[in-house]
Amino acid sequence: NVVVPNTFTWTVEFNGIAMVAGDLAGLVYYNPPTVGSSFNDWWKKTPEGWRPFESTDSNIRNNFFARVTAVPEPSVLALALLAGAMLVVRRK
Repeated sequence: NVVVPNTFTWTVEFNGIAMVAGDLAGLVYYNPPTVGSSFNDWWKKTPEGWRPFESTDSNIRNNFFARVTAVPEPSVLALALLAGAMLVVRRK
């Protein structure tokens, strides 16, 4: 579990990928975003180093898929009820 602010940037790291022909890795395109927003570019590691890229196809937006699930923090009342229930169970 990771606590994040309302706005955040995420990255992906692929291990075991060599910079040789035939080794490929990537992310799933998913457009439009169901929540949030995305710039239409990404960074790609090339043999020369990291470079920004944009799609050459005007029909493709560079939105990659990631699933983030938000779980609200419990309220003070919920924590108090849970503590009370634990005390009752413990005394039995």
